[in-house]
Amino acid sequence: MWFLWLFSITLTFTRFADAHLAAWHKSMYCFNGTTPGQVNYNTYDAVLPLWMLSKSDYWFHHVNGCDELPPAEGDFLELPAGGSVTVEIAANRAFTSLSYDGEFATDWPDGQDHTGSSLTLQDATLSSEGCIVDPNIS
Repeated sequence: MWFLWLFSITLTFTRFADAHLAAWHKSMYCFNGTTPGQVNYNTYDAVLPLWMLSKSDYWFHHVNGCDELPPAEGDFLELPAGGSVTVEIAANRAFTSLSYDGEFATDWPDGQDHTGSSLTLQDATLSSEGCIVDPNIS
């Protein structure tokens, strides 16, 4: 059990170091991409890196227009006190069940299959800060 907890924490912070992920849900801003009126099943607009921006540009991804594309009417994520919610962590909407009927969704956020993943991660190469740098599973 501790391995899963450690893996989750490590994967989360590794993503910040090398790649970007989003918690995908139909209630998110720019769920369909950043072109108004067009559904982009292959969007990664919500995970584009934000760097060297003012708060007004990075907040809600204003820099690429995510803040102007709210969820569809009636799509919301309830956060019940003491309950649970389900989101899908991925680098692209295409790698979730919310796109292409889940055809490209896997257990990994990059949409790939990593056979022997637990052994691979136990033998992973770590940076001096302790982050996994190889294998790169972004």
